[in-house]
Amino acid sequence: MSKKHFIKRHILIINRISKNPCSFKEIEDYLERMFYNSDENYSFSKRTFERDLKEIREIYNIDIQYNRSSNTYVIEEDYMDEKTQRIIESFEIYDFLSLPDSLSEYVLLEKRKPLATEYLQELLFAIKN
Repeated sequence: MSKKHFIKRHILIINRISKNPCSFKEIEDYLERMFYNSDENYSFSKRTFERDLKEIREIYNIDIQYNRSSNTYVIEEDYMDEKTQRIIESFEIYDFLSLPDSLSEYVLLEKRKPLATEYLQELLFAIKN
C-alpha cells in the first residue's frame, strides 16, 4: 500500500469527521464510497482506524476524540492551523492532478510551468544568513 493511500485516507477521515460527528461505520461507508472507482482495496479494520487517528494526531496535530455517549468521533471546532490546511490543500490538488486518463474527457487541466519552488530552500537559507 502506498504512502499516497495513507495520506488520502487520513485527509478523507479528517474531512468527514469535521463536517459532523460520525460513527466508525459511517466513516467506513464514506471511505468505501469515495474509493469506489479505485483499483486499490480501501477497506480497513477498526485497528487500522485507531492507528490512523494516532497518525493524524502526530502528523497534522488534529485530535479526534471518541464520544462514548453518542458512539461518534468528533473534532474540536478550531482543529486546524493555517499550515496544516495548506498541507492538506496541496495534497488534495496533487491527488486531483493524478486523475486517471479515463477522466480526461471530463476534466481539462491547463498547461503551465512550475512555480520555481525548487529555489525556496536556497532562498530561505540566503535570508537567514
